[in-house]
Amino acid sequence: MKYINPIVILLLTALITNSDLFSQQRITERGTSTFRKVGIHRGNQVRTVFSNYGVIAQPGEEGPRGAWKFDANGYVGDVSPLVGIRLPIRDYGVQDPNFPGDPSKRIFDGITDTIYSVIITPVDRPGGGETGAGKFWGFEPIPGFADPTLNEVGKGVAMSHLPETWPPSWPDFPTWNYTGPPIIKDGVDITPAVDWNGFFGRAQLNADQESYFWMDDNNDEEWYTKYFFLPDSMDLMRRGAAIQFSARGLQWSNFLAQDVVFWLYNIKNDGTSSYGQTVFGALVGTYVGVETPEWNDDASFFNVRESITYTWDFDNYISPSANPQWLPEPSAVGYIFYAFLESPGNAFDGIDNDGDNTDFSINAPYFEESDFTPRTITAGDKVILISAEDSFTRTEFTVPNDTVTVYSMGVPFFIQPGVTQLVEGNINTSTGDVFPNSRDGIDNDLDGLIDENFQLHYRQLKKTQTGVVLIDTLNPVQYKDYLGDLGLIDPMIDEARDDEIDNDGDWDAEFDDVGADGQPNTNDRGEGDGVPTAGGVDGPGEP
Repeated sequence: MKYINPIVILLLTALITNSDLFSQQRITERGTSTFRKVGIHRGNQVRTVFSNYGVIAQPGEEGPRGAWKFDANGYVGDVSPLVGIRLPIRDYGVQDPNFPGDPSKRIFDGITDTIYSVIITPVDRPGGGETGAGKFWGFEPIPGFADPTLNEVGKGVAMSHLPETWPPSWPDFPTWNYTGPPIIKDGVDITPAVDWNGFFGRAQLNADQESYFWMDDNNDEEWYTKYFFLPDSMDLMRRGAAIQFSARGLQWSNFLAQDVVFWLYNIKNDGTSSYGQTVFGALVGTYVGVETPEWNDDASFFNVRESITYTWDFDNYISPSANPQWLPEPSAVGYIFYAFLESPGNAFDGIDNDGDNTDFSINAPYFEESDFTPRTITAGDKVILISAEDSFTRTEFTVPNDTVTVYSMGVPFFIQPGVTQLVEGNINTSTGDVFPNSRDGIDNDLDGLIDENFQLHYRQLKKTQTGVVLIDTLNPVQYKDYLGDLGLIDPMIDEARDDEIDNDGDWDAEFDDVGADGQPNTNDRGEGDGVPTAGGVDGPGEP
């Protein structure tokens, strides 16, 4: 018998920012569970139900669950995004029991520590529900991004090919009225009131199917309940961490992408509090067969060289007793792949985190093993000091022939020439683990680079507790050599999406000079002026 091994790929891309970007306008509506809605993507050979509260492949009773070709051929139990932040709370406090509910009666116990919070979605799985006071503490959908009155199954989320799902007005672009011809479907006029709010620009229907929704963490009251943390001094009724999250699903039927669904996530800190560290991830529950107990023989593997995770059914057989609807026959089982297609690097650390600078510059140095060994500081050596403000300004400092205390990123460093040793991102050779100095947000070795990491930036090496090597891949990336040349300009090492710079030089005036609304021939701001135009209240900006 011939085994069929199709490839089903789910690609995710994420953006985390703490400032207003051209691609995400500010809105003041808050997320609520009363606007939870469900949509279905069927734009190519991948079809899946999804929700506007962030979960893919749920709720399963309303559509296929990460299926390939046939609705019953599901591969996914759930996929949901996670956003982790370091809260700016440096001292645990307790509530005075004599004054319950009064924030002014919070008592500090003097125990300085760091508090992390991971914002989750209301996913149906073990550990997926965190509640308090009768509500879910996590992401909930922001109203206004879909027709609030349409109740048909699979038509809850705004989708590009279904004008009837579009809202009366877009909360992020409220002035966008419909500019196209009337739309008649099955003899019914379903002409929308607004243009499609597309990733490629206003009224641009580039993908075969595109979905769009927003959510936020206003319902997450855990840290207010425990510590009276308020994320936004401009809105004292706001809870959570003031994280706004917009999402798009995109599918193309072209054979090059017919087995792929892309998800684009824009994640923004919309409050006034600053978070020193953030991280994005996805909780993935693969479930080849989607019926009990088919999950029990699934296996997964992370290919570190290709940065992709794949899952397969270990015996390449879907039991008919578990899923009798599997087509065309039980041994026709594929693989499902998950990958971050692109995730933005840190625009301030001086490191080419995504490894794309090599296509633009061969002058920047690559990390070597010696970069992760202790460096003894002697008189006359140069160190790099980074400002404590958000500007991350670097300045050179020459170590004198005497003990001295210097400050970098607001942290004091006592240097005794010939004695002081500095190191960052080094590895524990017995376990293969990198020491915590690689993730504290500080330039511990005063070379101008923040949180360099042996595992991430030089060599992926993982061992078992008995010393068996699991992964050993040499993959060094480039960095800015501040100790050698403080003035080095290399735009693809610390590229950013919000710096209004065409870092990779791919903007083409002939095709991309369409103005701030992203749509050609509208004579809007920036159209035809010969330079790239960022967006604003009038649109997402030029490509």
